[in-house]
Amino acid sequence: MLQYYQWTPLILMFCSVTFAIPARIWSWVSNSGGYQVQAMVQATKGTTNVNPETRDKTGIIGSMRKPGKPLGVGKRFGSFLLPMYLIVKLLYIANAIGLIFLMDKFLGIDFVNYGSDIVKSVQDSDYKMPSRFPYVTLCDFFIRRTGHNVQRYTIHCVLPANIFNEKCFMFLWFWLVFVAAASTIGLILWLFTACSGVNMSFTKKYLGIMGAWTIVRDRDTDHLLHSFVHEYLRQDGIFCMRLVIKNTNDAIGGEIFAACWDHFLLSRKPPPTFEPYASPTKLLRQSKIEQAL
Repeated sequence: MLQYYQWTPLILMFCSVTFAIPARIWSWVSNSGGYQVQAMVQATKGTTNVNPETRDKTGIIGSMRKPGKPLGVGKRFGSFLLPMYLIVKLLYIANAIGLIFLMDKFLGIDFVNYGSDIVKSVQDSDYKMPSRFPYVTLCDFFIRRTGHNVQRYTIHCVLPANIFNEKCFMFLWFWLVFVAAASTIGLILWLFTACSGVNMSFTKKYLGIMGAWTIVRDRDTDHLLHSFVHEYLRQDGIFCMRLVIKNTNDAIGGEIFAACWDHFLLSRKPPPTFEPYASPTKLLRQSKIEQAL
């Protein structure tokens, strides 16, 4: 008995809704964690080919948090967005794996092994794959004769929609496996980036792109960098910077990091002293710092 034949559109609609839920959750979370993440990414996308002075007016730097406690989880600790992002990743993984098993119930077929059977049939021409979406099946119908005489007839029925169903659910199986695998890899990589040492190296790299790291004449520059990462940017700030760089380029990321670094240094009492600059970009930044002082 084919349970799915008339329900295929609703099953596909259900799959699309389940994938839309994590996306909506992230959309809500990303705008309620203290940073306007989507607006920040869109602003930097639109300033990729604009000169640095114009980019300064996008307001990206002003969205960074004020210094606070670096430890703990939550908005006030600056570690809200990354944990929520990882939870959304887990939702995508659970959703993809869960749908594969739910299809067994919805379709009434062995959907879990559907893709592996397709691969076996391609590799081995003698392998006979179980028929999950038959093109021809037996249909029963009843004809009432005179009186209470009801006769059942069984005939062969052609199911042209199963040609579409077979290709559609074949694509769905491989897509769900791909989403689960890609989300799992992404989750592992983001867990790795949450490490303190990785964040320090990441920040130092982009400060070095603009020469910002070498301008401070201070006896304890490592302490300054530690304070910049853990007290000024914090985990959510680093996370947002990673998203910005993924959607733009290293040069934009370096400029934003350098501007945040300048703001951080000026917020310290007393501000550190600076080495002279050589490039026009450094001179521009140096003049801004001297004016603020």
